[in-house]
Amino acid sequence: MRASGPPAGENPVDPPDDPNSGQGPSPDEMSPEERQQAEEMAREMAAVQEQIASAPASVVVATT
Repeated sequence: MRASGPPAGENPVDPPDDPNSGQGPSPDEMSPEERQQAEEMAREMAAVQEQIASAPASVVVATT
């Protein structure tokens, strides 16, 4: 019997040394094209989030 630690089959992951790792450049560092692409991606993600939020729970749970 395990007293502590992660559940069986899971491996703990150390946090990255750099707290900003995995994040892209700030908007000030982006070219106009990159900024436009990021804004479009954010709009698409917001639309998908809205679709998921408006779906009945039974549909979301049944398809996960």
